[in-house]
Formats: sequence, structure tokens, C-alpha cells
Amino acid sequence: MALVAIATVSLSASSAVADGLDIGSTAPISSVVHACDTGTTFFQDKVAAAPGFTATSSGVLTSFSVMAPVFNPGSVALRTAREGPADTYTITGASETHALAAGRLNSFLIRVPITTGDVIAIHVPKQSVDQVGCDFPTGDTGDEVRWRSGNAFDDPVGTTIATDKGGPDGGQSFRLNLSARIEPDADGDGYGDLTQDACPALKNSHDECIPPNTFLKSGPAKKVVTAGRKAKVKISFFASEPATFTCKLDRGTAKPCNGAFKAKVQPGKHKVSITATDQVGNVDASPLVVKFKVVRDQA
Repeated sequence: MALVAIATVSLSASSAVADGLDIGSTAPISSVVHACDTGTTFFQDKVAAAPGFTATSSGVLTSFSVMAPVFNPGSVALRTAREGPADTYTITGASETHALAAGRLNSFLIRVPITTGDVIAIHVPKQSVDQVGCDFPTGDTGDEVRWRSGNAFDDPVGTTIATDKGGPDGGQSFRLNLSARIEPDADGDGYGDLTQDACPALKNSHDECIPPNTFLKSGPAKKVVTAGRKAKVKISFFASEPATFTCKLDRGTAKPCNGAFKAKVQPGKHKVSITATDQVGNVDASPLVVKFKVVRDQA
């Protein structure tokens, strides 16, 4: 990799690095951003101090940011990777490629799952410009960037990359010009719970989390008179949206009862609880309850 000082980025305070970025570092205001050869992926192998580039918890990367130089900003993508053995990385995740706008901090919305212990890396695809700003100097030899010699590599998911430091500076005293935000993913559906998942409790849905309501269509009178040992009862019901139902008679087990509940019940007080579940798994928290009493005809 050739490292060349290509620009000094000057920004107003209002366009500084956004708050809340969990891992990584973007070039600070008025810092020199260095150019890296296209067609390869760059990793932060060592850091002198926080923030680091390693995920300390699993979740979803929902955005990444790069400070672009003032000319030839080019395009970049984010990669996640697992190190092992030392200085060798296997790509575990990848974002789409994004074009950088010159001379400012660029932030892109993504959706890339990440696992504890994975690192974020910056991928500079082969493109019309020869070099793209990928790191910045820190002056601390405890910061070290690594990459693979040569270029024209796409490095998709599953690629294993043996890295070296290369170049006269050996990759030391540099940090990747990359930061990313991690959000939790409680239901494991691959959507960040804070900004991407409207229903973080359900894996089947990330669009809505509104439970259905269950309504009575027809049912028995409050007092059911029977001449026999048991009375036949029928309850019809519906939900506020397409749903399946379970019905529970008294203290019995809830059973599927799509369409209607039918049963023969003995004299006494009874209660039927009917619960709707919509197509993505939202459950009615206040089931429909039908109460009635069966008495024998004394005539």
C-alpha cells in the first residue's frame, strides 16, 4: 500500500463526528487523511487507546462513517471480520459500496449483523481513482493498520486474508478512517432494535408490533337452561386483523379454535377465554372472556 498525504480536511464544528458511534475512529477535524490503494481491505490490528474497532457485544451495525478528503474521495464499503490466526482475518459481513462526498464526514445507513469479537474494517474496492483516503496519522506507534499486499481484491464474505504491514512506515501510527454504530438485536432478526426494528420482541416482524383485538360475534346467554346432563354452547368471534385463535374453558388447556368454540358443558358457572394471535406473532394481551351459567330445567 502506498501512503500519501492527500488532503487536510477542514470542517465546521456542526459537522464534526456524530455522537454515539460505538466503535472505530474517523479522522478528526483538520486532520490529514492518507490515501490507500484501491482493491483491498484494511484492518486496525492494534490500538493504543479507546475507542477500539472490536465489537464487545453482538448486534447489528446500522451505520458507518468515513471522513472524505477534499479531492478524489472515491467509494468505500464496510467489512466485518474475525481474526485468527494472528494477522489473518476472515470476512464475516459486508455492506454495500457507497460513494464519498468530498471534504466532509460521510455517514451511511447499513444493516450488517456483527458478533462479539468481530472487528470492523474498511474495504476500498477497485475503481476509477487509484487511491482513497482510508486512515489518518495519530503519532502513536501503538496504533497499527494492516492490509494485504497487492490490489484488485473484492474480499466478499468468507474470504480469508493474510495481512502484512507493508510500506516504509510499516502501518504504524495510523488509525482507520472508519467508525460504526452497533445496535442490539434482541429477537435476532438482523434489524437494529433502536432505529430499524419496530417490533424488537418478535423475530417474525420488524414492521409492526401492535397486537390484535378479539371481539365477540355471538355467544350463549348468561343463563343456559338444559334438560340433559350437559348443555351445548357455541361462541363465534373475530379479530381486528387476520389471526389465529386459542380457546380455554375454565381451568383447562388452551386449544386452537379457529372459527368458533363449541363444547358440551355440565351445569355450573363457566368461563371461556379466547385469545387472538396475528400473522407475525403479536398476541392479544386482553383476551375475550365469555361467562355463562348452565342450569338444569326443573320442569
